[in-house]
Amino acid sequence: MYKVTQYLKTIFFTVPIILNAYITDWNHQFIIGFLLMSLINWYWWHGGLADSKYDHKLEFIEHYHWTLTMNISILILKILNMNFQPAIYGASLILWLDECFYQQHPFSIGSIHESKSDIIGLSLTILWFMLAAYTLLNKI
Repeated sequence: MYKVTQYLKTIFFTVPIILNAYITDWNHQFIIGFLLMSLINWYWWHGGLADSKYDHKLEFIEHYHWTLTMNISILILKILNMNFQPAIYGASLILWLDECFYQQHPFSIGSIHESKSDIIGLSLTILWFMLAAYTLLNKI
């Protein structure tokens, strides 16, 4: 049962990232966001910042929360007809890839703060679905 829950959770928190690829207006900004966030993420891990979240009791904030937040901002920018979406999508994709392939506990599965992290992830995912429905129903 634990493995099934693990796979469902991973899929559920990944759906916004995949679907935003269809909603985002693509241009060269994607590469800029992708490369910039690659550098920031590299510095996060290798510059000693990763441990600082434990010092501030923020260990339940995960890379995928930032990814979902960025994907929510993409929809808000689309609704406002502002065209930064590709850069933000490129940045969010780096954080999602990091979450999937580099984390000790991807999507906080098996971590001591899993329930706190799940509440944040679920809230952000529900908000994303509401904004995506608004965006698609209004053909923005």
